Amino acid sequence: EATSHSIGMRIVDANPRPALLTDILAFSANFERFAATADLVSLSERDTDLLYGIEAVSLGKRLIDLGTRAVLITQGVHGVTLLTSSGLTIHHPIVGLPGAVVDTMGASTAVLASVISTLYHEGRNLGEQQWREALATSQLIAAATCRTVGGILEIPTI
Repeated sequence: EATSHSIGMRIVDANPRPALLTDILAFSANFERFAATADLVSLSERDTDLLYGIEAVSLGKRLIDLGTRAVLITQGVHGVTLLTSSGLTIHHPIVGLPGAVVDTMGASTAVLASVISTLYHEGRNLGEQQWREALATSQLIAAATCRTVGGILEIPTI
């Protein structure tokens, strides 16, 4: 109710923390209610497994059916998948960069932050090519972030 009259884009990152969840069912119900009004929802495979015990793409489709405009699913070593209410499903694999992966903390946040930046600069009604470019950029930033310690978002120098 607190955000029902807010203006601007609504972006939701489920990001549940097991140690802080006292009622998973209530959290999930509230998350779905809020996600149904969102322009973008970010999920990870881990979030979905914890909250629902189902695969993230299945939950993403459910959220689209509830009214979410776009769902961004980070899938670790399998990359990222985007689902949209216009029917797009786009997958982008992870990107290799020189240097070793030293810390994966912050990778999902890097992906989400990069996509939010695209939405901020391009507007919320992205076409398929714009989404593809946004996902490609997000994977570059995530790859660079994984090559530093501590989850500090990094812009790759390529």
